[in-house]
Amino acid sequence: MIKRFSIIFIVVFGAISILSKDKMCYSEEGKVAKVKETVISSIDEIFVEPNNGDDIQKAIDRLPKIGGTVRIPPGSYNITNTINLTKAADKAGRYIRIIGSGLATKIYGDTKGQPVFDLTGSRLIHMSEFWLTGISCDVGILLARNASGNNASLNRFTNILCDGPYTKATVYSCASEMNSFIGCTFQNSAPNACAFVFTGSNFLEIKSPYVPICQGQSNSGVQFMNCYIWAAGKGTKGLYLKNATDISYFGGFIASTGGDSTAIYLDGKPYVKQVRFESVRIEGERGKYCLYSEGQVQSVSIRGGYWVAGDGEVIRCESAWGWKIEDLSLRSYAPPSWVKEVCAMRFGSLVNSRIIGVADTHFFKWKSGQVGVGELVPNEGGIPLVITGVCKGNEITLASMKDLRLDCVPEQTTLIALNEKRRYLGMTTGDEFLNLVATDTKVIQNPKRGDIALDDGTNTETKKIGLAVYDGEIWIYMN
Repeated sequence: MIKRFSIIFIVVFGAISILSKDKMCYSEEGKVAKVKETVISSIDEIFVEPNNGDDIQKAIDRLPKIGGTVRIPPGSYNITNTINLTKAADKAGRYIRIIGSGLATKIYGDTKGQPVFDLTGSRLIHMSEFWLTGISCDVGILLARNASGNNASLNRFTNILCDGPYTKATVYSCASEMNSFIGCTFQNSAPNACAFVFTGSNFLEIKSPYVPICQGQSNSGVQFMNCYIWAAGKGTKGLYLKNATDISYFGGFIASTGGDSTAIYLDGKPYVKQVRFESVRIEGERGKYCLYSEGQVQSVSIRGGYWVAGDGEVIRCESAWGWKIEDLSLRSYAPPSWVKEVCAMRFGSLVNSRIIGVADTHFFKWKSGQVGVGELVPNEGGIPLVITGVCKGNEITLASMKDLRLDCVPEQTTLIALNEKRRYLGMTTGDEFLNLVATDTKVIQNPKRGDIALDDGTNTETKKIGLAVYDGEIWIYMN
C-alpha cells in the first residue's frame, strides 16, 4: 500500500510541477536554436524575441501569476505603446524581473507623449541591465499611486541607463515610496524639463494610459546608491523634490550642464524634509546652482562631496531649518552673470542648523572672460557664506570671520560659533562655544582679548549687524 501511494504521489507531483516547453537559446555567434527544457512552473523565465519591441509586453503577459523573469537579449527594441506593468498591483506577491544584456540591449521610447514603462501601483518589480532612450515620450519610467491606494513601492532599478529628450521627466515618481536605484544613470536633454522628479501633487499632470493616478501623498523612503543624474537641457533640473520626505543619495554624481540649469531643486511648497546627500559629487559647469531651495525645507543633511558651480552660487536657500552641512568642498568657477556679489552659500533664513568643515571653499574666474574657455584664475572677493534674513540657533565654523556676512535683523539673530580660528590675532581656541546675541558691543563689561561678539549695528561702519573681535584694547568690526 505504501509503495503504491509513493508511485501515485511521484506521478501527480511531477505532472503538476514539471513542464516541458520549447525555449529560445542564443549562442555566442548569435544563432537561434530551439531546445527542449524542463522548468519549474513557479520560477518561469521567458526570452524576448530579438529586435521585437512588441514582444516585451507579450513576454510580461505570459508570466505566471506568481511572476518570473523576462530576459531581453542584445538588440534594438522600438516601443510604440507604453509597457504595462500596472497589472502587477492586482496580484499580491507577484515578483517580476526584467533583465537586459547591458548596453547591448537598446530600447527606444517612441510612445508619442506617453510613458515608456508604466509601473503605477506596482510592487516587487526589478528592472536591470538595459539602455532606454527617449524619442517622442513625456516620461521614461512612471512610478505612481493608483486610485485604489496602491503605490509603486518596493521596486528596484539596477544598472540601467535612461537618456534622451523627455518632454517632462526621465523618471517621474508621484506618491510612491520605498524604491531603490543602484548604479543607474538618468539624463534629460530636453529644455525646461527634469531628469528625476519626486512629487505628491502630480504638478506636471502626468497620466497613465491604463489606470487613474492618485495624487496628494508624499514620496518617502527612497534610496540612490552610486547613481548619475544629469540635467543636460537649457533650464532643466536634475533632481527635483516636491512633497518629498526621507530621500537618501549616497555616492554618485549629479550634473547640470545646460544653460540656466540646476542640479538639485528642492521645492518646499508645501514641504520637503529629511533629505540626505553623502559623498556626492555635483558639477554645474554651465548651471545656475548646484542646489536651489525655495519654501520650507527642513532637515537636509549634506556630508562630504565636491560641489562646483559654473555660473552662480553653489547653494541658495530661501528658508532652512535643521540643516547640516559638513566636510564639503565648494568651488565657484565664474562670477555669476546675474548677480553683483559672488558667494558660495546664500541663505535667506537659517534656523537651528549646523555648518562646519567647509573651509575648503575657493572662487575662480575664466581669464578669457568666457565661461569654459581658457585658464581658470583665482577670483578675489568671494564670500563663502551669506545670511540675509533670520539667523537663530545655528552652529557655524569657518576658517575666518571674514568668511561670514550677516545681513540680518538684529533682534532675529543668534549664533553659536564653534572653534573659530583666530589666526589674525595670533591665537586659537579649541572646544569652546561662543554664544553670540546681537548687542551694542560698547556696553559689554570686562571683555577679554579674543572675545567675539555680534554687534547690532550701533558701532559698525555700515550700520548693519556684524561680527566684532576684542584685541585686548578695542573692538575690531568686520563691516
